[in-house]
Amino acid sequence: MLWPPLASWSTRITDARRIANWKEARSWYAKSLDTWHRIEHPSHSAPNGFEAGDPANVAKNLQLCNATLSNATLISSDRPEFLVPVE
Repeated sequence: MLWPPLASWSTRITDARRIANWKEARSWYAKSLDTWHRIEHPSHSAPNGFEAGDPANVAKNLQLCNATLSNATLISSDRPEFLVPVE
């Protein structure tokens, strides 16, 4: 699941806050992807069976954050394109 419901959960937040939220999400995805790159042979589950996720999904979500932020200055908050539904 993509964490920028942090970034797009409400139309009531200001554009500045929405952009700040996307930047925060991007920062966490970048940290996560950096951590995944340190693992030689990543698995989708930990030794105890806990689901560990997928580095490809992290990379995809990071790209979404980057794309949204690169377009954020072009899109006003009253346009639905800015409120990207994320799953």
